[in-house]
Amino acid sequence: MDTATDAHHEKADAVSAVDRALSILCAFGANDQSLSLAELSRRTGLYKSTILRHLQSLERRSFMIRATNGNYRLGPMLLQLGNAYLKGFNLEGVLLPLLESLALETEESASFFVVEGGSRRCLYRVDSKQQVRHAVEVGVPLDLRLGASGKVFQTFSDQSGKAINVLVKQLPCVAAGSAPLDISSISCPVFGADYRLLGAISVAGPEFRFNDECRRMAAPILIDVSRKLTKFMGGASTIFD
Repeated sequence: MDTATDAHHEKADAVSAVDRALSILCAFGANDQSLSLAELSRRTGLYKSTILRHLQSLERRSFMIRATNGNYRLGPMLLQLGNAYLKGFNLEGVLLPLLESLALETEESASFFVVEGGSRRCLYRVDSKQQVRHAVEVGVPLDLRLGASGKVFQTFSDQSGKAINVLVKQLPCVAAGSAPLDISSISCPVFGADYRLLGAISVAGPEFRFNDECRRMAAPILIDVSRKLTKFMGGASTIFD
């Protein structure tokens, strides 16, 4: 075997080792204080002997700590990295490109809503390039009971992780056009850690154009944006799968 082939195999082995170590870290859920070696093996599909080798490296770097009962818990290095991530995180820098992409693909206006003081408010928005379009002023309080984003807040607020996993199967929330504005919208939630509802991503347009067929076509695009933003915000993006 020549040197180039040896180097290739060494690189492949190194990448596989990193993947296995990361799979061990990712085996921990939001509510897991510690996991046994057997449970780590079950969740990752790796042999216990393989996991033990990686745990030694993870412990040395403080990514993992072995508890007194023999189980393993996440280490302080992850908190350090998490703090570094938060300091460098720019919501506008992450959110606006996603809204721009969403508005471009659906050809309708895209918005991000949050709940403040018993109302929903549009925090960021990218308008459709269509001549006739839905318009919402950023920062203006709106009725929490109305619109597809209002349905998101009513449906997903104060829900447990188990309930949320069921409710996301019914996404997106839909508000079909009605007089006097005849505006239709679809919306999906954005979650942070521990299934905390952070906001709602919406696409809206006039009913004559953003009709049932167009809403169905836009739905998977919107859900994918919610998945991406939830991942950026530290939430469990896999709930959208």
